[in-house]
Amino acid sequence: MHESAHAGLSRQPTSARQPVLPLQPGFYKNLWVMIPLIFAHLRREARVMRRIFAMFFGFGLGLVAMFLAFQMHVVKTDADWHFVRKQETQFADFYVDIRKWDRDEWARHPDFQQALVAAGKTELMPAAEPEDMINEALRTWDTAKRVLEAARQ
Repeated sequence: MHESAHAGLSRQPTSARQPVLPLQPGFYKNLWVMIPLIFAHLRREARVMRRIFAMFFGFGLGLVAMFLAFQMHVVKTDADWHFVRKQETQFADFYVDIRKWDRDEWARHPDFQQALVAAGKTELMPAAEPEDMINEALRTWDTAKRVLEAARQ
């Protein structure tokens, strides 16, 4: 009964259970069977590695972009692009297209104006009109007058 229960199962010889090493008979036959399986496994790993590399590459690009956004003004003019270092670390005014700016728009961006002056790119700023110079002189005169009156009291 014992033999009939195991009659359908054939035991492999002891030599078949041993690993087949190079230069032994049957190694190359087993190798040709294993090569497609090895390459399929490597293709899966390569796909995963490409995705991981792409993810870290994207993180790196984002890091560089955020650093530049906090440190530089990218200025678009009619003729050219300019890169101006910011005076303070902030996210405002990273990309500035000054081609169609009027005086009111320039007045809303004093930090950007200071950065242009510090970088020596005042040619990008609009020229002061006589009215502006007179108004600035009157404001200075009023301020000086108030200071003198306060000093007399």
